[in-house]
Amino acid sequence: LAMGSDTAAVHERLLSDTLHSEMSAFKAANPHAEFRDFQRWKGRARRLGEFWRKSWESCKPAPLREQLKNNPALFSPAQEAEKALFRLETVSPADVLSELFELAVTSAEFVLANAIAPFTQFPAIRHVLSRSLANVHTLQHWLAEIGSAAAAHSPNRRGDNHQAAMRAAREKNLIDAIERTEYLLSLAMSLLH
Repeated sequence: LAMGSDTAAVHERLLSDTLHSEMSAFKAANPHAEFRDFQRWKGRARRLGEFWRKSWESCKPAPLREQLKNNPALFSPAQEAEKALFRLETVSPADVLSELFELAVTSAEFVLANAIAPFTQFPAIRHVLSRSLANVHTLQHWLAEIGSAAAAHSPNRRGDNHQAAMRAAREKNLIDAIERTEYLLSLAMSLLH
Protein backbone atom coordinates (compact mmCIF):
# COMPACT_ATOMS: atom_id res chain seq x y z
CA LEU A 1 0.00 0.00 0.00
CA ALA A 2 1.17 3.49 -0.75
CA MET A 3 1.28 5.59 2.40
CA GLY A 4 1.56 9.31 2.82
CA SER A 5 3.83 10.69 5.54
CA ASP A 6 0.88 11.29 7.92
CA THR A 7 -0.46 7.77 7.41
CA ALA A 8 3.02 6.30 7.87
CA ALA A 9 3.49 8.22 11.13
CA VAL A 10 0.18 6.93 12.52
CA HIS A 11 1.06 3.40 11.40
CA GLU A 12 4.44 3.64 13.14
CA ARG A 13 2.87 4.83 16.40
CA LEU A 14 0.35 1.97 16.34
CA LEU A 15 3.12 -0.56 15.75
CA SER A 16 5.54 0.96 18.20
CA ASP A 17 4.56 -0.77 21.48
CA THR A 18 4.13 -4.20 19.97
CA LEU A 19 7.23 -3.88 17.83
CA HIS A 20 9.41 -2.74 20.74
CA SER A 21 8.08 -5.60 22.83
CA GLU A 22 8.86 -8.18 20.13
CA MET A 23 12.32 -6.74 19.55
CA SER A 24 13.10 -6.60 23.27
CA ALA A 25 12.01 -10.20 23.75
CA PHE A 26 13.98 -11.28 20.68
CA LYS A 27 17.10 -9.52 21.96
CA ALA A 28 16.66 -11.15 25.39
CA ALA A 29 16.31 -14.61 23.85
CA ASN A 30 19.13 -14.05 21.33
CA PRO A 31 21.80 -11.90 23.04
CA HIS A 32 24.16 -11.85 20.04
CA ALA A 33 21.46 -11.24 17.44
CA GLU A 34 21.70 -8.49 14.88
CA PHE A 35 18.93 -6.60 13.12
CA ARG A 36 19.11 -8.91 10.09
CA ASP A 37 18.45 -11.88 12.40
CA PHE A 38 15.28 -10.19 13.60
CA GLN A 39 14.31 -9.43 9.99
CA ARG A 40 14.69 -13.08 9.07
CA TRP A 41 12.69 -14.20 12.09
CA LYS A 42 9.95 -11.65 11.44
CA GLY A 43 9.73 -12.48 7.74
CA ARG A 44 8.62 -9.45 5.79
CA ALA A 45 9.94 -6.85 8.23
CA ARG A 46 12.64 -5.86 5.76
CA ARG A 47 9.95 -4.31 3.56
CA LEU A 48 8.82 -1.80 6.15
CA GLY A 49 11.84 0.46 6.13
CA GLU A 50 14.01 2.51 8.38
CA PHE A 51 11.46 2.70 11.23
CA TRP A 52 12.20 -0.94 12.05
CA ARG A 53 15.96 -0.38 12.18
CA LYS A 54 15.58 2.66 14.45
CA SER A 55 13.27 0.69 16.71
CA TRP A 56 15.81 -2.15 16.88
CA GLU A 57 18.58 0.24 17.88
CA SER A 58 16.48 1.95 20.57
CA CYS A 59 15.04 -1.10 22.36
CA LYS A 60 16.75 -2.96 25.20
CA PRO A 61 16.64 -6.74 25.83
CA ALA A 62 13.75 -7.75 28.12
CA PRO A 63 12.10 -11.18 28.38
CA LEU A 64 8.38 -11.15 27.58
CA ARG A 65 7.37 -12.31 31.08
CA GLU A 66 9.08 -9.23 32.57
CA GLN A 67 7.38 -6.99 30.03
CA LEU A 68 3.98 -8.54 30.84
CA LYS A 69 4.47 -7.88 34.57
CA ASN A 70 4.82 -4.17 33.77
CA ASN A 71 2.22 -4.06 30.99
CA PRO A 72 -0.29 -6.97 30.84
CA ALA A 73 -2.02 -5.37 27.85
CA LEU A 74 0.95 -6.22 25.59
CA PHE A 75 -0.36 -9.69 24.92
CA SER A 76 -3.93 -10.92 24.68
CA PRO A 77 -4.31 -14.60 23.78
CA ALA A 78 -7.82 -14.02 22.40
CA GLN A 79 -6.67 -11.10 20.24
CA GLU A 80 -3.69 -13.07 18.91
CA ALA A 81 -5.97 -16.01 18.06
CA GLU A 82 -8.32 -13.66 16.19
CA LYS A 83 -5.38 -12.24 14.21
CA ALA A 84 -4.18 -15.73 13.30
CA LEU A 85 -7.64 -16.83 12.16
CA PHE A 86 -8.13 -13.64 10.16
CA ARG A 87 -4.77 -14.19 8.46
CA LEU A 88 -5.69 -17.77 7.57
CA GLU A 89 -9.04 -16.64 6.17
CA THR A 90 -7.61 -13.87 4.00
CA VAL A 91 -4.17 -15.01 2.85
CA SER A 92 -3.86 -15.76 -0.85
CA PRO A 93 -2.32 -19.01 -2.07
CA ALA A 94 0.39 -16.98 -3.85
CA ASP A 95 1.35 -15.33 -0.55
CA VAL A 96 1.49 -18.71 1.20
CA LEU A 97 3.79 -20.08 -1.49
CA SER A 98 5.94 -16.97 -1.40
CA GLU A 99 6.34 -17.17 2.37
CA LEU A 100 7.10 -20.90 2.21
CA PHE A 101 9.72 -20.21 -0.45
CA GLU A 102 11.35 -17.55 1.72
CA LEU A 103 11.34 -20.02 4.62
CA ALA A 104 12.97 -22.69 2.44
CA VAL A 105 15.69 -20.24 1.40
CA THR A 106 16.36 -19.25 5.01
CA SER A 107 16.55 -22.94 6.00
CA ALA A 108 18.95 -23.61 3.14
CA GLU A 109 21.15 -20.77 4.34
CA PHE A 110 21.22 -22.17 7.89
CA VAL A 111 22.03 -25.72 6.72
CA LEU A 112 24.78 -24.59 4.35
CA ALA A 113 26.35 -22.20 6.85
CA ASN A 114 26.58 -25.00 9.41
CA ALA A 115 27.69 -27.65 6.94
CA ILE A 116 30.80 -25.87 5.68
CA ALA A 117 32.90 -26.14 8.87
CA PRO A 118 33.40 -29.96 8.90
CA PHE A 119 34.95 -29.90 5.42
CA THR A 120 38.22 -28.11 6.22
CA GLN A 121 40.13 -31.18 4.98
CA PHE A 122 38.23 -31.20 1.67
CA PRO A 123 38.77 -27.85 -0.09
CA ALA A 124 36.83 -28.85 -3.23
CA ILE A 125 33.71 -29.74 -1.23
CA ARG A 126 34.11 -26.68 0.94
CA HIS A 127 34.34 -24.52 -2.20
CA VAL A 128 31.13 -25.99 -3.67
CA LEU A 129 29.26 -25.46 -0.39
CA SER A 130 30.62 -21.91 -0.03
CA ARG A 131 29.55 -21.12 -3.59
CA SER A 132 26.09 -22.51 -2.85
CA LEU A 133 25.88 -20.37 0.29
CA ALA A 134 26.85 -17.29 -1.73
CA ASN A 135 24.06 -18.14 -4.20
CA VAL A 136 21.57 -18.38 -1.33
CA HIS A 137 22.67 -14.94 -0.09
CA THR A 138 22.16 -13.56 -3.61
CA LEU A 139 18.72 -15.14 -3.67
CA GLN A 140 17.81 -13.53 -0.34
CA HIS A 141 18.81 -10.10 -1.71
CA TRP A 142 16.75 -10.78 -4.83
CA LEU A 143 13.72 -11.70 -2.71
CA ALA A 144 14.14 -8.51 -0.67
CA GLU A 145 14.30 -6.42 -3.86
CA ILE A 146 11.19 -8.08 -5.26
CA GLY A 147 9.36 -7.45 -2.00
CA SER A 148 10.38 -3.79 -1.96
CA ALA A 149 9.42 -3.33 -5.61
CA ALA A 150 6.06 -5.04 -5.11
CA ALA A 151 5.28 -2.83 -2.12
CA ALA A 152 6.23 0.35 -4.01
CA HIS A 153 4.21 -0.21 -7.19
CA SER A 154 0.49 0.00 -7.64
CA PRO A 155 -1.27 -3.06 -9.02
CA ASN A 156 -1.17 -3.60 -12.77
CA ARG A 157 -2.96 -6.82 -13.52
CA ARG A 158 -1.22 -7.59 -16.81
CA GLY A 159 2.21 -6.62 -15.50
CA ASP A 160 1.55 -8.49 -12.25
CA ASN A 161 0.72 -11.69 -14.14
CA HIS A 162 3.90 -11.42 -16.19
CA GLN A 163 6.00 -10.67 -13.10
CA ALA A 164 4.36 -13.55 -11.23
CA ALA A 165 5.14 -15.94 -14.09
CA MET A 166 8.75 -14.75 -14.25
CA ARG A 167 9.12 -15.07 -10.50
CA ALA A 168 7.58 -18.56 -10.52
CA ALA A 169 10.00 -19.71 -13.23
CA ARG A 170 12.97 -18.27 -11.36
CA GLU A 171 11.80 -19.78 -8.06
CA LYS A 172 11.42 -23.19 -9.76
CA ASN A 173 15.02 -23.00 -10.98
CA LEU A 174 16.19 -21.99 -7.52
CA ILE A 175 14.26 -24.80 -5.85
CA ASP A 176 15.91 -27.23 -8.25
CA ALA A 177 19.32 -25.76 -7.35
CA ILE A 178 18.60 -26.11 -3.63
CA GLU A 179 17.49 -29.70 -4.21
CA ARG A 180 20.74 -30.51 -6.07
CA THR A 181 22.75 -28.85 -3.30
CA GLU A 182 20.92 -30.90 -0.65
CA TYR A 183 21.74 -34.07 -2.59
CA LEU A 184 25.42 -33.11 -2.92
CA LEU A 185 25.53 -32.17 0.74
CA SER A 186 24.12 -35.55 1.77
CA LEU A 187 26.76 -37.29 -0.34
CA ALA A 188 29.51 -35.12 1.12
CA MET A 189 28.29 -35.74 4.67
CA SER A 190 28.32 -39.49 4.03
CA LEU A 191 32.03 -39.20 3.11
CA LEU A 192 32.77 -37.74 6.53
CA HIS A 193 31.20 -40.62 8.42
